[in-house]
Amino acid sequence: MLPRICNTCRSYITASGNEVKGLIKSPLSVPGISGRYAQALYSAGYKKKNLEILEKDFEEINLLMAEVPQIKIIINDKSFKKDDKTIILRKILEKGKFDKLICNLFELLVENNRLSELESIMKSFSRIMSAHRKEVMCTVTTASPLNEKDKKKLTENLKKNLKSGEKLILQTVINSDIIGGLIVEMSDKRLDMSIATRIKEIANSLRTLI
Repeated sequence: MLPRICNTCRSYITASGNEVKGLIKSPLSVPGISGRYAQALYSAGYKKKNLEILEKDFEEINLLMAEVPQIKIIINDKSFKKDDKTIILRKILEKGKFDKLICNLFELLVENNRLSELESIMKSFSRIMSAHRKEVMCTVTTASPLNEKDKKKLTENLKKNLKSGEKLILQTVINSDIIGGLIVEMSDKRLDMSIATRIKEIANSLRTLI
């Protein structure tokens, strides 16, 4: 029988809503199978107090897959027998000295034919960890780079929308297609104050007058 993480994952996969007992609730609900695996891993990691280690391990696994394409081939190749795939991946993970929970997760994914969900699980786990740190992601799109003064002022205004204890993670994107102004995307909200959108609105208004 596989270790605790496997039972934790199975609980998440077979249960829904508040049916899961004895598990730490994730600070972010992520839909889908990959979300359930990520939330199960979060619960197990929280109990072991090694969430940061798991997050770091996933970052290293991402780098490893980018540097060694053969690992992705092994993960995605369905012609590999489960036992062979488990042995190969176990050796890779043990050599990299990855956390036991990560190793157990890989074994469970092989057992359940879910290795194809790995990258999605890692992304889901990253989102959960961001929520765990009370980080609020905000993307601001402008036609040209903001100067430091404008960026500082914008950041101060955006922080006014945060709840106590939350941290703003600001990402700026340059897109000349918006012509001017800016587009702010924060959590599940979107505020489009671009000149391009304003021109479209004016054009649509003019069409109704003709």
